[in-house]
Amino acid sequence: MSLLTDAAAIVASSSAWCKGANARDASGKWCSPLNPHAVAWDVYGALVKATVAGSYHDSDFDAAYAHLKSKIPTAFPTAHQHNTDIEFYNDSLVFSNVAGLFS
Repeated sequence: MSLLTDAAAIVASSSAWCKGANARDASGKWCSPLNPHAVAWDVYGALVKATVAGSYHDSDFDAAYAHLKSKIPTAFPTAHQHNTDIEFYNDSLVFSNVAGLFS
């Protein structure tokens, strides 16, 4: 499996995805993406978790992050100039938009 496939599997459903934090526990509180009590992740948190769980290298993480950034539509509206940060994108939209980054 690839890092992107592993990360996509972590946030495969809206209940496993979150906004405003890299990960959240069952009570909705922020936690580390590597916390064993985490039950939901944002895109960045899913990449972190998949990188560590799959023993991927930093270069794999960097390539996966760059790939996801490249999938953000250039027409994505922001309050400032175009922002291709995946965390900003994650927190600005709904699950179906974010899940589309992995397709």
